[in-house]
Amino acid sequence: MLFQKTSFKLKLACLLAAVLAFSNESPADAPGLKKVLESMGDQKSTPSGEKPDDRLARLQQWRKEGAESIARFDDPAAAASLPAGITPQDLEERRNEAEQTVQNIDRYLKSLDVAVSESKALEATRKETDAWVGFKELPPYSILMLDELRNEQDAMRGKLSSHESSMVVFQRALAPLLVETRANEEAANKLPVDGDDAVKWRRDASQAKARQFAVRVGLIQTSCEILGYQIESTRAELALLDRKIKIARSSTRFGKEDLAKIESASSERKAALTKELDAVQKRQKSATTARKQEQSALDALLASAPEGKAPEGLDLAKFRMDLANERVDTLEAVAEAFENLRQLEAMILSSYQERKSWYDAAKPDSRTKSLLALRDLRDRLNAWQVFIENEISGINADLSRLDSRYASTDPSDPKAPLMAEQRKGKAEKLAVFQRISRSVGSHLKLLERWIVDFTPRDKKTINQQLTESATEAWDLLLRIWSFEVTSSEEKVEVQGQVITTKVPVTLGGLLRALFFFTIGYAILARIANRIQGTITRRGHIAEAQAKTLRNWAMIVAAVFLAIGTLSLLKIPITIFAFFGGALAIGLGFGSQTLIKNFICGIIVLFERKIRVGDIVDVGGLSGTVSEINTRSSVLRGGDGKETLVPNSFFLENRITNLTLSNRRVRRTLSVRVAHGSSPQTVSTIIKECVERHGLILKEPAPVITFEDITDNAYVFTAFYWTEFNDKTNGDVVASDIRFMLEKRFSEAGIEFAGAKQDFPVRTDQPLQLEWIGNSNSPLA
Repeated sequence: MLFQKTSFKLKLACLLAAVLAFSNESPADAPGLKKVLESMGDQKSTPSGEKPDDRLARLQQWRKEGAESIARFDDPAAAASLPAGITPQDLEERRNEAEQTVQNIDRYLKSLDVAVSESKALEATRKETDAWVGFKELPPYSILMLDELRNEQDAMRGKLSSHESSMVVFQRALAPLLVETRANEEAANKLPVDGDDAVKWRRDASQAKARQFAVRVGLIQTSCEILGYQIESTRAELALLDRKIKIARSSTRFGKEDLAKIESASSERKAALTKELDAVQKRQKSATTARKQEQSALDALLASAPEGKAPEGLDLAKFRMDLANERVDTLEAVAEAFENLRQLEAMILSSYQERKSWYDAAKPDSRTKSLLALRDLRDRLNAWQVFIENEISGINADLSRLDSRYASTDPSDPKAPLMAEQRKGKAEKLAVFQRISRSVGSHLKLLERWIVDFTPRDKKTINQQLTESATEAWDLLLRIWSFEVTSSEEKVEVQGQVITTKVPVTLGGLLRALFFFTIGYAILARIANRIQGTITRRGHIAEAQAKTLRNWAMIVAAVFLAIGTLSLLKIPITIFAFFGGALAIGLGFGSQTLIKNFICGIIVLFERKIRVGDIVDVGGLSGTVSEINTRSSVLRGGDGKETLVPNSFFLENRITNLTLSNRRVRRTLSVRVAHGSSPQTVSTIIKECVERHGLILKEPAPVITFEDITDNAYVFTAFYWTEFNDKTNGDVVASDIRFMLEKRFSEAGIEFAGAKQDFPVRTDQPLQLEWIGNSNSPLA
């Protein structure tokens, strides 16, 4: 790809810019990870509302103005003409920002060209993938072709992983850049519109910084676009490789001509290594000769010095001698490394021969023998790899030490060029060992692949099955956890450039939000219960009212807790906009009654015309309001039955509140006595009994009225007042009064009036009369 081959410096610069932006992110204000790349079908390389030519002209104009600013700031008279309050450090900072802006614009322009090229490359890859219908060769296919395809597949997977890692870096870098952009914009808005030269200078500096942010954001977005193209292209190539490998593996052969090609290639590599080894050995002889010369020079210097006194230049001569010894040792190590490479070539050829033996073997024992030989080679290479990596670590440590010494050495010191030569020798040794490490690692991958292919698929043990099942289950959970449920777009305009970012919301993020919300709600509920219990025990408020207030307080707390949880986990509230269209309409109609009752509940709660503990009559149903909840209220009747009444019913119907202004209620008791009783006496007795009852209020005083005179009774009515509370039951009070009246009436000889009875008499036939008397009666 063009981006890898010709623009490595550009990619490195973009990554450095991204890392720089990400390093400025503070834990307090850094938003979460945002996706800036949309699906490739909708990907646009130009900002919204701006044509490519317009953007190109804008960037070129910015670059021209930036170059002019740099020239103006470099003018020696610039520092002298600064406004009051602007320091030379401010001038230098602005000059550096202008230079960074110009450099980023150059990178931005190059990245735009690369994006176009990568887009075309992606289309070409897709066409190639769609056009491939099979190999030109006829089956069976060469094993070397299959190896080449599988090696390319591994390389493509590594490339895909690298692209995806780079994408993550760019995605993380964009969020803090947007935060800095907003902060700069807020700081610019705080500056007065009209001010002195210093205010104008700061306003221009803020605008230049905003322009720098816009360029950096555009550069990162374009880099993400390029990486998106490369990721899609790599995935397409991997899909094509999978198809090719599947077809090639279905019919593969390992013929003699394949082994001959391998032996020929191995011989060529050995010849090249022999050539390099000969060159190193020649240098080794020269280094040995040079070491002898340095030793002779050191001995001559020591011999020329007076006895007991160190000769001048002794330290430098010793350093030269040490360097000569080290040069000889390094060349010996390099020569030995080339010998190791030749041995490695022999091992590689041996492994291919064992592989060929496995394919040619007709008996299982022969295949097992070849497989064991491959495993032995793998173990030897693994040990070799560990040794090589340890050597590389030691060489890197020596190089770090040399770099540190060289950095602290004066360039005019005679040891400086010698130290540079010393470092060159270490670097050469490192390069050879890294070459061995790459060769060993590459062949180890091949051996591992062959061993896996050749190992018989024995029946797995229970532990192996459980381990694989657990691994698969864990991978499945990770995929479910990272599943993107929805996403929302966020648009920011910076210097005329519209930046569109996607905020992904994964299932794992929602589950974390739910977990934190549950924990927070449980803690708040526990605190609310304690507060409710405290104020109830101290008598500040009734139990039922405290419960209602707690319920509503928890609703408000839940709303703020949900918003806080989403904000803490960087989940935008706008994600719930997916409840749109037909779904929103359906939910709206379905929740219309629910929302109406909720709002009515809020009105009832704050209007306080109906409160918890009030006794109301709702549509012929009387009872005490025990709860006022979000959707409905609970009405407890005198018989203990609880009825749920929708909150809207309290506002849409006529309600009788018996305890709205006070808790007193007037009750009546009717008393019927027989004719002939003294009305004054009856009235006095009734009044005395009513006044004697402890639950009847003294004020207003009870009133006794002579209500009516019927055919068989005098009717009296007692009017008395009681208070609604838990201790007063109107039916029990009336019963107590009747008991007292019965006792007093019995003592006074007053009888209650009996019920009037009517006897029907038929006159349509004679009435038969029969006399029943004593047999001794004269009428008998």
